[in-house]
Amino acid sequence: MDTTSHENHKEKTMRPSVSVGILVLNEVGNVGNAIRAVIDSLMRLTFTDYEILVVDGGSTDGSVELVTREFKDDPHVKLIRTSPGLGHQFKTGMQHATKEYYGWFPSDNETMTETIDVTLGALGTTDIVIPFTINPWTRSMMRRVLSYTYTTFVNLLCGVHLKYFNGPCFFRRSVLHTAQMTTIGPAYMAEILVQLVRRPGVTYMETPMLIRARESGETRVLKWKNVVRVGQTFASLFYRIYITRTV
Repeated sequence: MDTTSHENHKEKTMRPSVSVGILVLNEVGNVGNAIRAVIDSLMRLTFTDYEILVVDGGSTDGSVELVTREFKDDPHVKLIRTSPGLGHQFKTGMQHATKEYYGWFPSDNETMTETIDVTLGALGTTDIVIPFTINPWTRSMMRRVLSYTYTTFVNLLCGVHLKYFNGPCFFRRSVLHTAQMTTIGPAYMAEILVQLVRRPGVTYMETPMLIRARESGETRVLKWKNVVRVGQTFASLFYRIYITRTV
């Protein structure tokens, strides 16, 4: 075996196994491309042991039918039906995941190829991969202000120093299962990250994330009921960090 072949073989055997969640709710115009982008990245990075868990939160626009039709012959793609809510979908995917790492990408196809490659390429070198946005100007000024305010607030309240709390994070499953997930609301990822990055011995890496404008549909995150649920989550975190000292 020549040197190049030996190195390629070595790289393939070193890749960890991974369960990739694609969290879907009424994304018929985007989900197909989002899944294909992940598959292409896994192939480029020579992953051989992987599964793609398409977790649908009750789509009514044909998203499920599209996934069933276009990926019916791919044994790596598995469709899971569950209740709506990003946190609930993440948790459902986690419960079905079977590989060493579990994480997610959105089905809106906002995540660019470079980001998928960097995120998946970091697996095996750390317990947690935490992407952070490096081109926020692709989103509205209001959303950028809210994101900055939210990140600053979480860092100050919880005594951590992360650049972003809402990205498509990946976790070593043995570490992820040690975090207590008390909410399925919008702050579910921040709750998980705060617990784990404060824990001695847990390693993490922050990686740059490029996003693009949505090709179809609109975001559903910015709602008043979500603001209330975020407040409840951080009240609980404050209590656990500073009163009971269990985080």
